[in-house]
Amino acid sequence: MKTNKSAKIIMSTNTHLNFPKIKAGREAFDVSRAVFLTGDITGEMVSALTPRILTLAQDTSRPITLCIDSDGGNVRAAQVILGLLRTPNQSGERCPLHTVVTGRACSAAANLLAAGDYILAYPHSNIHFHGTRFIDEPVLTVEKAREFEEELIGENRSASVRLAASVFPRQLLNYSRLIDTIRSTRKSDAKTLAPFDELYLPGGFDVPAYSLHLNRNLNYPYDDMVYECIQQTHRRATLLKAYRGCKNPEEQLAPIVRAALSQKQKESKTDAVIGKEMLLLNAMIAERIKNEEKWSPSSQDFVRLEQEFQELQAVADGSYQGEVLDQLLLSPKDRKFCARYGMSKDQKQKAKADKIVDQAYVMIEPFWSFTVGLCGLLFRGENPLKPKDAWWLGLIDEVIGTPTTRRELSKQVRESLLNQMPLAEAEKFY
Repeated sequence: MKTNKSAKIIMSTNTHLNFPKIKAGREAFDVSRAVFLTGDITGEMVSALTPRILTLAQDTSRPITLCIDSDGGNVRAAQVILGLLRTPNQSGERCPLHTVVTGRACSAAANLLAAGDYILAYPHSNIHFHGTRFIDEPVLTVEKAREFEEELIGENRSASVRLAASVFPRQLLNYSRLIDTIRSTRKSDAKTLAPFDELYLPGGFDVPAYSLHLNRNLNYPYDDMVYECIQQTHRRATLLKAYRGCKNPEEQLAPIVRAALSQKQKESKTDAVIGKEMLLLNAMIAERIKNEEKWSPSSQDFVRLEQEFQELQAVADGSYQGEVLDQLLLSPKDRKFCARYGMSKDQKQKAKADKIVDQAYVMIEPFWSFTVGLCGLLFRGENPLKPKDAWWLGLIDEVIGTPTTRRELSKQVRESLLNQMPLAEAEKFY
C-alpha cells in the first residue's frame, strides 16, 4: 500500500497522542467537585442533579467528577445529564469531566462512564454493556416490529461509534506503550498473524499483533471477542480492497442491473451512487459464497446483511473520518499545512491538504475499524466487565490503587505533542 512518507505514523516507546494533561490517582479525583449518580437514572434524578452540575460548571478551570453506582435506566435522562456536564459556556470553555465507577456502571450508566475525559474504576467495581433496549414492551405488529428493529440497530450502531470515539485514544495510547512488545510479537508469532496480514501496515499500525497481545491479557469471553473482532476487521479490509480496486465498477454488475442503471441515468443523477452501492453489496455476497460453505440467498439473514452493509459503506465512503480526524498522526509540517489550506479557496493547495489527510486516514483506518468493531460487539448480548478487562479494552484509564493507570506525560513528550496539535487541542495541556 502506497503512503505519503510525511504522513507516516511515527511510534515510540512513549506516547505521541493528544491527551489532556490529567494526573492519575488521588489528584484526579476531587471529591469537593463531585456529583453522585446513585440508583436508577430517571427524570427525577436529572432534576435533582441539575442545580449541582450547573453550580460546578461555572468554574471551568477545575474538573467535575461524576461518581457512578447505577444499574442504568432512562437513556434520554442519561443524555441530558451528559449534556449538562459537557456543554461549554458562552466562551467555549467547559470543565474537564472525570467519571468514576464506585460500584456498578451498567447500561446507560456505562455509557455515561465512557464519556469521561479521564475514567477511573475501583477494583471491586463492575461495568456492564449491552444492546439498546425498549423498557416498555409495546403491542407489536409485523410492521411495528420491523420499525423497532431498525431503530434498535441504528441506536446500537450510533452507540458503538460514540463509544469507539472515546475508546480509540486509549487504545492508541496502549499501543504506543506496547510498541516494543508488538514488534517482538510480530517476529515470534508470524505464522499465527499471517492470515491477517492485510491489516499490517509497515511503518504504521500492526493491528493483528496488537490484537493478539490483547487476546492474551483478557479474560474469557473478551479474549474470544478480540479474536472475533480481528477476523471481522480483516474481512472488512479484504472487501474494501476488492471494492476500491475495481477500475470498471459497472462492468462487474449483472447485465440486468446495468440496464436498469442506464435507464435510471436518463431520469436522474443517482445512478453513480446506486452503482457503487450495488458493487459493494456484490462484493459482500461474493465473499460469503467463497468463505461460507452452506451460504445461499434463501438462508441469508437479510437484516444482518443490511446492518453489515451499512457499517461497511460508512467506512468505504469515509463517513467515519470526522470521528478520527483529531487522531490523525501527521508530521508537524503536514499538520500545519492542513490547518492552513484544509478550507482554503486555493483548490490546488486544498487538494494537496485533502490528499495528506486521506493518506493518513488510510494508515489509521484498520485500527479505527478494529476499535469500532470491538465496541459494536460490546453492544451485542450481555457484557459484564471487571476493571482489568475494561482497562485493556480502552474503556477506562485507571483502576484505583493498582498499577493499571495512564501515566502522566513527560515534559519532552508533551512539548512534542503541542507542536503537532491544533490550538484547540493544545490548550488542554495548560
